[in-house]
Amino acid sequence: MTTVTVTMEVPSGGKTEDRSIFSGPSSAQIIEETEYVRKIRTTLEKIRNRMFKEEDGRGNARHKVDAEQSGNVQNGLDSTTDPTRLDLLLESMRRKDQQLLEMNKENEVLQIKV
Repeated sequence: MTTVTVTMEVPSGGKTEDRSIFSGPSSAQIIEETEYVRKIRTTLEKIRNRMFKEEDGRGNARHKVDAEQSGNVQNGLDSTTDPTRLDLLLESMRRKDQQLLEMNKENEVLQIKV
């Protein structure tokens, strides 16, 4: 009687993708992705800080503008009622809101990945 043994050889083509199916990502990949997430978070934080600094700077300038406008109102001039200026301000606010929403969505995605 003859015995036949069947063996199956898995090719080791050096592909880490095939091995990751069985063993998951390597520690080097996890470290690399973690560093990437940290870098993205610091970049987002810097952008957020810049946005708030710009708004703070505008706030200080806003006091000067308010003082000038109060003088203009006494003279019969009021630049805040200019519709084009109000439209520009509204458009700027919409853009800032959109940027903030996009950053929040990206932040949520990054938190999910971590």
